[in-house]
Amino acid sequence: MQNNPIDDIKLQSFYPIFFPNYPQQKLHKPANEFWICIPGQLEYKRRAYLELLAMLSSLPDKHIKFILLGNSRHAHGDGEDFEARLGELRDNFIVFRQFVSDTEFHQYIQQCDLIMPCLGDNPRYLQSGISGAFNLAFAYHIPMLVEPAFMAFEDFQHSAFALDKQQLPQQLHDLATHPELLANKAKAMRDYAKFSFEQQSQQYLAALN
Repeated sequence: MQNNPIDDIKLQSFYPIFFPNYPQQKLHKPANEFWICIPGQLEYKRRAYLELLAMLSSLPDKHIKFILLGNSRHAHGDGEDFEARLGELRDNFIVFRQFVSDTEFHQYIQQCDLIMPCLGDNPRYLQSGISGAFNLAFAYHIPMLVEPAFMAFEDFQHSAFALDKQQLPQQLHDLATHPELLANKAKAMRDYAKFSFEQQSQQYLAALN
């Protein structure tokens, strides 16, 4: 019986996670605020924004801020509808109504405490796709909050917390008030060899060959 050649293939991945040094801008982050960035333009077809709102029926911690880091009012944007749905959560969300420059974008990312890809149950990202939020988190060693299915993969075990859909407000409160949880996860990301320049360089060259 001959071996199937596919059985001998080891899946590899290359992450483009090294960015240029963008000019520093004055970006004020209050010391008591906890920032959760959701990168990308605000479109319902791209991310599970409405599912997120359903999980946040109440969020008493006003210092917890979701930063929706992308233009919400472009031709295909759903920003106007989304803002109309916020209600008592309005103070917990920062929404951009215009283009966000690369410099401003990366400044916000580097100051956020948590990155949330907000992908919902879309199977594409477990089978054949990748979210740019993953690369940003890996690049800056910022922990993510992801759907539990992603935790089956080693890369996310080192870099993320599993989203608790039933108790999200409490989970966010716990992460905001226990900075050591984030610090330990960030250290795990820095120590993970796969996210190093050396290993990603090798992966890139292997892909070219």
